[in-house]
Amino acid sequence: MKFGLTNSAQEILIDIFKKSPQVVHVVIYGSRAKGSFTSRSDLDLVIADQEIDRFTLGKVISEINESDFPYTIDLQSLGRIQNKNLLDHISRMGKTFYRKD
Repeated sequence: MKFGLTNSAQEILIDIFKKSPQVVHVVIYGSRAKGSFTSRSDLDLVIADQEIDRFTLGKVISEINESDFPYTIDLQSLGRIQNKNLLDHISRMGKTFYRKD
């Protein structure tokens, strides 16, 4: 179970990301990337593509919320994050979750 996620949970997200042409690279960060997660940990993801627009981000979030994905998720666009500490954390601890072929 990569990042503490079942294969089926990973497949749900990957299928959603594949449907969006603007989503090319997604990074996981936080406790699941560090390996310090618990069964109650959320999933922290950032779309690392600078050109992602709010409409696309909202659509991806809606699709995840409407799916059978079993965890709470925090999905952001890297280009919209202004918190320097968070950006530093993502840069240091983030790991690739999805990259379009």
